Amino acid sequence: LAPDDTLSAELQFMPDGEMTFSATLEISSDDPDQSELNISVSGAGTEMPVPVLSVSTNQIDFGTILSNGNATSQISLSNTGSDTLIISAITASNAVYLTEATLPITLLPGGSVTVNITFIPAASGVFNETLTITSNSVGSPFTLTLLGTSEAAISYSATVQPVWDERCAGCHGNNGGLSLGSYSQLMAGNSNNGPIVIPSNGAGSYLMKKLKGEVNNQMPQGGPFLSASTLADIEKWIDQGALDN
Repeated sequence: LAPDDTLSAELQFMPDGEMTFSATLEISSDDPDQSELNISVSGAGTEMPVPVLSVSTNQIDFGTILSNGNATSQISLSNTGSDTLIISAITASNAVYLTEATLPITLLPGGSVTVNITFIPAASGVFNETLTITSNSVGSPFTLTLLGTSEAAISYSATVQPVWDERCAGCHGNNGGLSLGSYSQLMAGNSNNGPIVIPSNGAGSYLMKKLKGEVNNQMPQGGPFLSASTLADIEKWIDQGALDN
């Protein structure tokens, strides 16, 4: 340096861990009064801020529903990291699953949001799909398994009532006791055992227990008894909610 000149130097701190670092900066020169100048330096290394997406579950099972019906479940998306999380896309691999979310979703550290997922099958089938969540989180994208089955509704008028008309009308017509002449009469359950149909609970319904012979005398009285396939249709109709359809 020429007399009266000044030099500015930049010192960079690049820690390789989360800890405190101390060092001495040594400057050597031909200064006759102070040939060596020691400067103490220190700094602390901290974790680099990163967003981390946490999802409340990695699988949703919607069970079995009727085709053309719908079922909704929820997932919670949280930012468990130390920087702002931006969720840019939530995509199902099949359109039978619909997500309700306004994108992008921005979450500060510690923030969370609930997202609805609806299963809306238009036809019968098994729909095992994936939901992909894309964000700026480490490990993105996140994939979630979606499970759902839909089945066609058993028609009371086309499948169940004809069984009563053909096999049960002789004893259970419009005689003032348990009548099976119509849907409303069946559901009224005018018997000594109260309601004989519990919607959505075929196995627990007294009607099915009588038809299977699980209580007292099996019906139709004296036989021949209903086939396994007919029993299965009636029980499924009850499990589907015992609809007047």
